Amino acid sequence: MTRAEVADTKCEVVVIIPLFRQPALFSEAIASVLAQRDAPALRIIVVIDGCVYQQSLDAAMSWARAHAPRLAVLVQPNGGVAAARNAGIRFARQAWPDCRAFFFLDADNRIGPHFLRRAWDTLFAAAPEVGWAYPDFDLVGIGGAWSTAGRHHLLQHMAENVCDAAALVRREVCEAGIGFDETLRAGFEDWDFFLRAAGAGFRGVHLPQAGFSYRRRPESMLSEARRDRAALLSALHKRHPVLYAPRSILALEHREAPRFALFEPEAAVACLDPDAPPPAGTQDALLARLAAARRTPGR
Repeated sequence: MTRAEVADTKCEVVVIIPLFRQPALFSEAIASVLAQRDAPALRIIVVIDGCVYQQSLDAAMSWARAHAPRLAVLVQPNGGVAAARNAGIRFARQAWPDCRAFFFLDADNRIGPHFLRRAWDTLFAAAPEVGWAYPDFDLVGIGGAWSTAGRHHLLQHMAENVCDAAALVRREVCEAGIGFDETLRAGFEDWDFFLRAAGAGFRGVHLPQAGFSYRRRPESMLSEARRDRAALLSALHKRHPVLYAPRSILALEHREAPRFALFEPEAAVACLDPDAPPPAGTQDALLARLAAARRTPGR
C-alpha cells in the first residue's frame, strides 16, 4: 500500500506500536486497539524495528492485509523503541497532517475498549498547555495495579516517572520538536520524553479508570532499567541540567508544594493545598474574631 493510499482516510488519532518480537502479545495489543468503541477516527502504524522473528513479521502483515488502510506497517533496521516511535511520528505527521494526537502502545500491552474515547475527552477538555493524558496501570503478569491519580506535578515527575509511554499526546508537543531520544537504548526514554515536554512548557493530565493493561515480565526492558536505575537516573539528571538545578527545584517547590499550612483550630480549618481557595467566610470570620478580641480582651 502506498503512502497516498494510507493517507486517503480521515484520522484524528494515530496509534504507534513498535514491534521487535512478541508475536502473540502483539496480536493482543492490535486487537485491543481495533476493538475501541466510540473512538475518534484512528489509524494504526506498526513499526517493525529490525525484527528477525518470522512469526512476528507474519502476524504484522496478516493484520495489515485484514485492516488496510486503517493499519500500516513500516519496516526499518533495528534502532530501539525510541527510534521506532519517532519513525511512526514522522510518518503520521506526513500522511495525516490533520491528526491531532498520537498514542504510543508497546506490543506487549493492551487497552480497554473505551480507552481512546476517555483519553481524547480528557486531553482536549484540558487547557492548551496540557500536552498529554496518562493512565493508571492494571498490571498483567504479576497482578495488581498502580495508581497515578492526582494533579500532574512536575516536581513529582522529576523524582518518579509517573507516565508510561502509553499516553495520548497532543500533536503540538511533537511539533515543538519533542521526540524520543534514540540514544537511550537501556530504558527511561519515555521519562526523558515527558521531561523534555515539561521543559517546553507542557504538562500532563491524569486519566482515571482508563483501562490500560501493563505487562510486567522479568525479561522486559523496564525490568532491566529498574536494575540499572541508579546509572540511568544519573544520566537523566545530566540530560536535564536546567530542570534539576537547585534553583529550579526550589522554584518548583514554591509553586507546587510550598512548605506551609493554614490551621485554624477554632474554625476547624486545616489546609495544606496552596492552590485551594479559602473556605467561604474564613476571612470575614477571622476579622470578626479580631474585632471581638479588641473589644473584650482575653475572651
